Amino acid sequence: MKNNYEQLLNRRAFDQIISLTKNDVSLSGLMARLISLSETGFDEDALLLIDQYFDVLKQDVKRLFPLHSQLLRRRQDKLAGFRYLALYETLPYASIEVEEGMKEFRLWLQEVDAPKKFNSAAWRELVNSGASDKILKGLARLPLTMVPTHIAALMPLLKKPHSSIVRFQTLILLVGAKVEDTFIYDGGDFSMEVNPSLLDLPLKSMEATTFVESLKKTNADPSTIELALNLLEQYAIAIYPQEPPFEDSDHLLAALFMLVQRYLGVKQPSLSPIATLIGEEIEHGLLQFKNS
Repeated sequence: MKNNYEQLLNRRAFDQIISLTKNDVSLSGLMARLISLSETGFDEDALLLIDQYFDVLKQDVKRLFPLHSQLLRRRQDKLAGFRYLALYETLPYASIEVEEGMKEFRLWLQEVDAPKKFNSAAWRELVNSGASDKILKGLARLPLTMVPTHIAALMPLLKKPHSSIVRFQTLILLVGAKVEDTFIYDGGDFSMEVNPSLLDLPLKSMEATTFVESLKKTNADPSTIELALNLLEQYAIAIYPQEPPFEDSDHLLAALFMLVQRYLGVKQPSLSPIATLIGEEIEHGLLQFKNS
């Protein structure tokens, strides 16, 4: 963060920072504004800022996650918390503090709102409603320790016609609970048998971590690298529990950068047939996840 913003934060000059950062969309400006909005009680504005500039702010996940999770807890917004936790869990390792914070945050998402006792009938009404927002609310309410006893109600949520986000979040819940059983999971345009206890979370496998580190070390400019990482995260979620072709890292890198350049309207270099095919598969996977 820029020194002047740091100095103002140390002086708790939050109103001044909010005024100075009105049109500053740099990471340092956005982070200073976010901290200031949170400290002055503008929680709704702070959360809106994160929604608008998450792809920038996540570059400083060590600062962002503790603040973001605190805001969501204050607002008791477990639906947004569940959605964002899935994104945070795809990000590269930042620190042990962030990892422990995510575990604690997931426990909060899963816990029953005290002092209310978990109501199985009310929970089943939510997950059987057919409405994605209610189903996601039900998933957020189910404690991990109770997942094994509600498998029968969760199994249908892994399949179409439920929305892609419902299917994905249900599988992530089973993975978090390390359920040792086999299920049929409908992806965007595929169906496959899955054993949640054997699955890594998106972009958490050793191959994924190695690839992400190599992507970050390329000679591309930081903004292009960030866009490529964001695209990779979206694709990893779209095809989960399958993984991007990390074994063909050079062609995957080329495909990601080609797509970023296309989205930016920049002239694209000629690619090998393999890289071109991978690029087409990425676009197809994203489209299928969005539309299914």
